Amino acid sequence: MKDTMIGVDLAKNVFQLHSATMTGHLRFRKKLTRSRFRQFMACQPPAVVVMEACGSASYWAREMVKLGHEVKLIAPQYVRPFVERQKNDAADAEAIVVAAQRPEMRFVQPKSEDQQACAVLFRGRERLLHQRTELVNALRSVLYEYGHIIPKGIAHIKRIETILEEPNSDLPALVCEECFDLLEQIAEKTARIDVKTAKAKALSLPTDTARRLQTMPGVGPQTALAISGFAPPMESFKRGRDFAAWLGLVPRQYTSGGKETTWTRVEGWPDRYPIFVDHRCHVTPDSAGPQIHHRGIMAGTDAASQAAHAGRDRACEQDGAGDLGDDDKERGLSKSGASCGCMTDASPHKLVPVKEV
Repeated sequence: MKDTMIGVDLAKNVFQLHSATMTGHLRFRKKLTRSRFRQFMACQPPAVVVMEACGSASYWAREMVKLGHEVKLIAPQYVRPFVERQKNDAADAEAIVVAAQRPEMRFVQPKSEDQQACAVLFRGRERLLHQRTELVNALRSVLYEYGHIIPKGIAHIKRIETILEEPNSDLPALVCEECFDLLEQIAEKTARIDVKTAKAKALSLPTDTARRLQTMPGVGPQTALAISGFAPPMESFKRGRDFAAWLGLVPRQYTSGGKETTWTRVEGWPDRYPIFVDHRCHVTPDSAGPQIHHRGIMAGTDAASQAAHAGRDRACEQDGAGDLGDDDKERGLSKSGASCGCMTDASPHKLVPVKEV
């Protein structure tokens, strides 16, 4: 078991270090240049080195492993809440150590050299696709100025070529020349994209994970390359749901405080401003009918209904327990109704069960 943890705030030229014991006691703080950082870490006994998962983090993780250290990477958004003082390099390095010592903290797996190479290839192909799309849209916009409507998509390039090559074309010679120049650039981008696509397909064949991924419907070489280049090892996920959460496919969770919500519509209220009552509120049975405390009315569908009930709820607070506000007098609300803030069965509005929402 290593008894020292070193937090490193990475940068281009100067690195900030914060070393502490596993119980949080400070050992040293240092600011080192890039060359001295490597020499300093080579002289240190094996320790747990923690860094943010940012640019060059995977490279330095591999270098620290070669020196005998154990490396952990933390997502930057998990470190930010632990910055105690004004944000600077020293405070960031300390926050990295504090965050890493939390028992519930989740870490990022460092990428290998092959993974980073696949990611570079994938990003390069995506960049070429964006550039080609930009050129195609520029060409379409030029033709649109002269009355030629071209649908979106690279598949309509042949149609554009036909328009430009017509002998009796209504386009000026200078416009045709510029359009042909754009077509040459699009053809160049297409050729480079095809080369990278073939290279990605070749890279996806040797690995078992990529081959197995391509047996799934809808998963081709590009998707397999993206998963192998950007995703952490599949062994780091306990279940398939965790991988779906990493992809962002799991819907957002909305807590209800451990209570189920059952909504009931208030009958007799105008359909334009329906009001719903949550049965988690205070409900008192009565011989004449149910009494729903005013705080049970959660919200209406628009501001008008909410404002109406806001005025009724605050009648006693604004005018005192024995007086009514002008807004409540116009509704004919009694003093007893205003003081308790209740809706009784004497009111024309009744409760009608509806489906849970």
